[in-house]
Amino acid sequence: MKNNKGFSFIEVLIAFHLLTLMIMVLVPVVMLIKTENMVLHERRSLASDLHDEMQPYIWEAKALPVTIIKETKNNKEATFSILIENQLLKGCVEWDNAKMENDKICLYGSFAK
Repeated sequence: MKNNKGFSFIEVLIAFHLLTLMIMVLVPVVMLIKTENMVLHERRSLASDLHDEMQPYIWEAKALPVTIIKETKNNKEATFSILIENQLLKGCVEWDNAKMENDKICLYGSFAK
């Protein structure tokens, strides 16, 4: 006991416990951030695709309502539906997001004159 140089077993256990605790907290948080990032990326991508799908119906007189099923970049199905609502063109896209929840985005547009 007179030799105080080095770590004791208790110090090693406390350090190991703190390291394990940090890992147990950080791993789920990082996974949650990655999942939310994927959800936001899907939303931006599908909103852009919906905008592109609505353009021909805004500029040209095409038959409405229409429903289009497309495969997304993540090999998931997205359902695009375009119809007229209150003299506006309404386009919606529905899909199952990265959290396996049903998600929906709607955009509105007015017809070209």
